[in-house]
Amino acid sequence: KSLSLQTRVTSESSPAFIWHSFSDGVVSVNNSIMMAAALSANGVPNEIHTFFEGRHGVGLGEEFKSIGKWTDLCEGWMRDSGYLD
Repeated sequence: KSLSLQTRVTSESSPAFIWHSFSDGVVSVNNSIMMAAALSANGVPNEIHTFFEGRHGVGLGEEFKSIGKWTDLCEGWMRDSGYLD
């Protein structure tokens, strides 16, 4: 429980862009979904994207066509939210 970040979210938590793949064999996508839900419940801005294919630790995801788009999605979210000029 002490390692479950979603239990530590408060209204003071930082905004977050979250992405995860369903095929991650190390960490369940449900962890990211619970984190996004906890952020939302505390009024913390967030955006979550789930991708079907992609192993754990894929980094920028350039080897996967769909995951490779996460950087553009994040930039768009940051611009739309006013976190980037």
